Amino acid sequence: MYLKKHQKKRSDTMKENKNTIIKQNAEIDKCLKNEIGFLNNVEFIRTIGCCCGHGKHEDAYISVFDDEDTIKMIEQRYNIKQVRIGLKTNAYDSMHGKLHNDKSLIINIYFQPKSKCICKNRGK
Repeated sequence: MYLKKHQKKRSDTMKENKNTIIKQNAEIDKCLKNEIGFLNNVEFIRTIGCCCGHGKHEDAYISVFDDEDTIKMIEQRYNIKQVRIGLKTNAYDSMHGKLHNDKSLIINIYFQPKSKCICKNRGK
């Protein structure tokens, strides 16, 4: 679909099993591999999570790395599916081995994929 027309060659390898592709320690449902590949390799949008919904369209989502990627998704006319807001406290500084009592706001935005689920695990 998208990749055949637009994808540049990548040197990193992907392992495939049943309905999932594992890429750089991230699992990608096969139903979304072309769409995620297009977002990552052509539009340079960094995705951090996705699910095809396995037959349940309302469960499908794509999440991205930061505000810059969120803006790019909106420019690509992706619909925002859900916004989750949380508070992160007591961040651990691994460089200095200290626990800080900093508080920061976490906002996760989930987008509705444009691809439809075609995997064999529909509804499971």
